Amino acid sequence: GQEDLDTINRLAQEFEAELATIGGRVDELESRTAVLEDNQFSTTTKLNGEVIFALSDTFGDVDGDDPTQTTWSDRVRLNFDTSFTGKDRLRTRLQAGNVPRYDDAPDEGVGFDAARLGFDASNGNDIVLDDLYYRTRLYDDKITLYAGTNSLGIQNIFDVHNPVLASSGTGALSRFSRRDPILYRGTDGSGIGASLKLLDDKIKVTGLYLADDDASPSPSSGSGIFNGSFTTGAQISFEPIDTFSVGVVYLRSFQTEGDIDLSGDAGTDLAKNPFTSGVNDVTADRLGLSASLDVGQFNFGLSGAVAFADERNTNNSATVYDVSGSVSYLDLIKEGSALSVTGGVVPTVVDSDLEEDEDTPFLVEALYKFPVNDNISITPGAYVLFNPDGESDNDEVYVGVIRTTFQF
Repeated sequence: GQEDLDTINRLAQEFEAELATIGGRVDELESRTAVLEDNQFSTTTKLNGEVIFALSDTFGDVDGDDPTQTTWSDRVRLNFDTSFTGKDRLRTRLQAGNVPRYDDAPDEGVGFDAARLGFDASNGNDIVLDDLYYRTRLYDDKITLYAGTNSLGIQNIFDVHNPVLASSGTGALSRFSRRDPILYRGTDGSGIGASLKLLDDKIKVTGLYLADDDASPSPSSGSGIFNGSFTTGAQISFEPIDTFSVGVVYLRSFQTEGDIDLSGDAGTDLAKNPFTSGVNDVTADRLGLSASLDVGQFNFGLSGAVAFADERNTNNSATVYDVSGSVSYLDLIKEGSALSVTGGVVPTVVDSDLEEDEDTPFLVEALYKFPVNDNISITPGAYVLFNPDGESDNDEVYVGVIRTTFQF
């Protein structure tokens, strides 16, 4: 009644100065908001980036010589992430780099695929369109759909179960140690995928179909969505507790003549193409599992994978396998740091109608990621390739790296 009105008027008079100050601040905030809205990049798109500076070199005799010089190189990525519903993301990535490919010989490298850096991008710093794909979540995030036309990879859709080392910018230094090459590298680039979460999100079933030349309408073999190289398959991931997860993967791949790489560019030459004549298309069935464990109480992270591939062309067959494992000690000296030791048997041919690798090639890597602050990290480390290309006659190849990563 009247008493309430009188009380309000009295309070308004008593706090008149304070109310005027608050009103002025609100007006100022509204003015600043209007300026931001008028000048913002986009109402739907966020820009984030990553820049890598890398000091690297290989050591060891290859055909009697040290084939490489010390290099100072870079890789730059700009990601434009667009959301239309708050539950989706359209990623458009631009990339440039001049990080050497150490599998190239004699121009840049040692000639062994497994020597490759995990973040190499040797295109002379020309700007290229890298990622272009769309992801959306439906039904309380129980279903996720993927569609892409450029650089949509198996790892974008499947869980790779290697949380500490999977990132090219802050994870492992070698290509092999980032993710299992038989299970999570293959024919990709464009296609579709879908995942479904079950049993209170403890189980996730994911499927995909990816091709690498589906934009070409040519009637010749090797072109189009269904007439060229492709990878299709499924993963079942099981996460009984927050700190442990395991995934079983089956993939069926088909690669056309002249486009054959069955080792994810991380194994021996024979593992890349066991059929040395290279005159036939190749079909492969790939099966394996990967797992990760976070022992948070002791700041340890463990991960590992094992995979087999049964490969066939018109007349012959071969079996390729790999195995890997890693251990990471987290938050050493500073929160966010990781001291990791990883390695394993790189993809190698163990049974073939034609030729098998003579010796077991394996890689061992050690690195320490140190976060300078929230946006900068420095990762020194090295890895060694033993029995390169599956031959004990080849001397060990050593790769030393200091990687500095800026993220913004």
